[in-house]
This record gives sequence, C-alpha cells and structure tokens, in this order.
Amino acid sequence: MDQPRPRFNAAVLDRLTAALSEHVGPGACVVVAKAAEQSLDVNQLCMSLATHVPAMHRARFLDGLRDVLRAGQPGTLTPTMLAQAARRLAEHIGPVARVRVDKESRAAASPADLYARLAEHIGDPNARLAFMAGAPDIKLGTR
Repeated sequence: MDQPRPRFNAAVLDRLTAALSEHVGPGACVVVAKAAEQSLDVNQLCMSLATHVPAMHRARFLDGLRDVLRAGQPGTLTPTMLAQAARRLAEHIGPVARVRVDKESRAAASPADLYARLAEHIGDPNARLAFMAGAPDIKLGTR
C-alpha cells in the first residue's frame, strides 16, 4: 500500500516555519505542522498561520509570503470579487468598507490575502472569524 503523498512541499513548509518563527519562536514548527494537517491548500495554510501573528504584524507577515500565496492562487482580484468583499466588510464596518477594499486590494497578493488584510479592520474577533470564513480561497473556490 502506497503512502499518501504530502499535501505541501517540504521547502514551502520550511519557509513558512522560518517566517512564523520570527513571531512565535521555536514553536513555529509545531504550529505549521498542525496547520498543514488541517489546511486544504497553501493559501488556507498561510491564512491559518497568519492568525498566530500579532495583528499589527500580520500584513507584513503576509507580504513576506506574497510569492508563496501567488503560487498557490491562480485567481485574481476581479471587480466582482472586490464588490463582494466590500459588501461583506460593510456589514461589519459600514460604508468605509469600499475605501478599505480599494486600498488593501492594491497590496493584496490574492483574494485570501485581501480578506486577511480586510479582517484586520474588524474589531470584534468573532465577526473577524465569520468574515474570514467567507473568503473565496478558504472554501476552495466555492464562492
């Protein structure tokens, strides 16, 4: 019986561990291993790891993984996707959501990265999690 093939390239996991260790220390290897077991793709893995980074450093963490995120995300930031993100964000922060989407979309590497950046503007942790749960990449393109 063949062993199941690992879902993630070892070099990618090493890179993610190194990036995360700057924020959480030597326990990063355990965090990455657990997140890799539960993640369906590299974007979901990166977003999961980003939750372990202090909010004030999260955007910089994701910026450092831009090429990893792009490699794992063939999609682009379409006008339809941006409008949907603005509508969803407006439920939490009101009409300023369109301005936030416009600004954050210029720096985002993928739809998942955009949602992570936008989630930082939501003060309530439960609302932030609900917003992230609807990110396009998290559901493997079901949105």
